Amino acid sequence: MQTSSILRSIPKQSIFALLPHCLEELSEKIEITLLQPKEEFIKTGDALKYLAIPLTDHLTLKTPDGQIHLLQKGRTLALRNLLENKPMPYSVSTETYNRILIVPRDAFLEYLKKYPSHTSYLRLMSSSPSFRNFRTFLAEKNVSTETIIELAHEFQESSQTSSFVPNDCILLNDEEETPLSPTKIQQFHTTDRIPVGSWIGGYSIVGTNSPPYSIQITKKRTFKTLPHSSIRKRIKDRHTLESI
Repeated sequence: MQTSSILRSIPKQSIFALLPHCLEELSEKIEITLLQPKEEFIKTGDALKYLAIPLTDHLTLKTPDGQIHLLQKGRTLALRNLLENKPMPYSVSTETYNRILIVPRDAFLEYLKKYPSHTSYLRLMSSSPSFRNFRTFLAEKNVSTETIIELAHEFQESSQTSSFVPNDCILLNDEEETPLSPTKIQQFHTTDRIPVGSWIGGYSIVGTNSPPYSIQITKKRTFKTLPHSSIRKRIKDRHTLESI
């Protein structure tokens, strides 16, 4: 399929808008298939054999216990399941005629082998609400997609068992609310906790002063952290850094 035709078909919020080079390199592997009204696209428990994006209308996702969710057009179907080769936890169908863009899973994974940072980026995008918030924040500061992808590749898992001060890293919090002490926080208008799906640690990214809080951990927790040095190395604009 011609790249120009694909571009006209794909909504701007699709995965191809997130990954440089992806559309160009996969264009020969892309197919557009037409689903009939009420057609079941994937059954519960199936392996996801392709990257799939609805182009015309939403897809209906139904869990075994009857819960129904909608995947809006332009969104990627079950990206985490695709990357980790996990069986689908729900069936997928369409209510109307629906054009679906598909790329074979093997072709997509072969592409990702060439760009390991893209794999890190997609894993965080599909599994970490706090990273998605951090990405949105950086994008609003005009940090390029390429830079954000590079930063995603440098996030590390860090186990913590007691209180600590995140004065040299960005920290993602996706597990549970985490107490802070004292209560001064720049990024939030809350009082004394880091909400699930939030990030902290930007306070001292330019200066040398410690941030005015520490994190209190009552049980062993694993956070994802990004050293401030990684951000300083890639973001040269001081105004952008100071705004973080």
